[in-house]
Amino acid sequence: MMSQVILGELRAAGVAFLSGAVITIVYDLLRIFRRVISHGNFWIGVEDLIFWMWTAVWTFSVLYRENDGNLRMYTMLFMAVGMILYHVTISEPAVEVLGKILKRIFRIILYPLKLLKIYIIFFGKKLKKLISGIIIKLIHNRRLRLWRKNDGNKNESKKKT
Repeated sequence: MMSQVILGELRAAGVAFLSGAVITIVYDLLRIFRRVISHGNFWIGVEDLIFWMWTAVWTFSVLYRENDGNLRMYTMLFMAVGMILYHVTISEPAVEVLGKILKRIFRIILYPLKLLKIYIIFFGKKLKKLISGIIIKLIHNRRLRLWRKNDGNKNESKKKT
């Protein structure tokens, strides 16, 4: 039977391996998000900064829980092996397939909103034209009434003289 120390070390190696895979899975989720919703370099930088801060906290927490905070080379090695093995086997196909599926779902969800936007713009222009025509007519009619009123006042003043 194996000693408890060796079993503890094997457990720590297994957790480190899985933690490396988890780190890569989280980054793959970020890659899928970037494929579905495109955005500029600034936001990619912000996302990467947040990811690496999370990775540092995650790695520290794994080391703290499994090795009492001791940095052991084999745990870092098993994390790296977990990352590499996941990346080589599952990562690329998963990102490709999930990215395409989510992109299609996103397009299906946004299609009615795009149509609504087109209708709003189209009818908004028509409504703007209608309202501006009504305002112009109101202004023109008011000017005519004022002009007639002023013209009538001039005729009365001529009659008095």
